[in-house]
Amino acid sequence: MRILLTGASGVVGVAVAARLRAAGSTIVALTHRTGQFVGNDGNSVEVDECVPGDVRLPGFGAEFGSVDVIVHCAATTDF
Repeated sequence: MRILLTGASGVVGVAVAARLRAAGSTIVALTHRTGQFVGNDGNSVEVDECVPGDVRLPGFGAEFGSVDVIVHCAATTDF
């Protein structure tokens, strides 16, 4: 399954990415600032594709091709 994961470099997103990848899914990581994926244990987490984008924009402001599922773990914290 090809999954678009928003917030993939965040605390929640990176844990979700690790579990989905371990289950055999293809992860397309939508990131706002960084392409580094480090788990809470300090180990790197692999994703299949990293796409820069912004969840506040239509279509996430990104080109990521066809996906089966979108898992939304991103947050905006401007408060």
